[in-house]
Amino acid sequence: MSDPSIPKPGYVFFALLSSDKGLIEEVTRILSETYGLCPALFTPYIFDHSQYYCEEMGAGLTKQLLLFTQFYEKEKIPSLKRHAWKLEKKFTNQNGNRVINIDPGYLTAENFILLTYKNFTHRIYIGESVYADLTLIYRSRISTYAPLPWTYADYCNPEVGGWLASNRLALL
Repeated sequence: MSDPSIPKPGYVFFALLSSDKGLIEEVTRILSETYGLCPALFTPYIFDHSQYYCEEMGAGLTKQLLLFTQFYEKEKIPSLKRHAWKLEKKFTNQNGNRVINIDPGYLTAENFILLTYKNFTHRIYIGESVYADLTLIYRSRISTYAPLPWTYADYCNPEVGGWLASNRLALL
């Protein structure tokens, strides 16, 4: 039998998707005011892995991954999704469409979790209408975060897993 334990906190993570580079920079600044320093930025990349956002947000989308140094207690994780949702609502165009998509999550020594309001078979409800999507798991023998069968295509990029792994050392 195992004894109850309090899990270690994780790092706050956000993925920003927009065709407006200036807006990505503005939202990065806003998030930094709330979550502290953002020393880990993954090189922005053209998001051509899906057409899901094109109807609402248009073409020419760029994605920026941000990892913050502030630890975040897992019990407070649903608030990350609420904050991201409110920011998305703040930045809408005249038609009411989002001009930026903000996906929050958190990184632990064991895994990388994205947060969503959408349920699916592999997602676990964690409260306040928020589901945790186990996106990547840490594989010690290859020293990287590895994808699972349902992982979104852009997170399957080995460079993303390696970047997360290089920033996991402080979690140990």
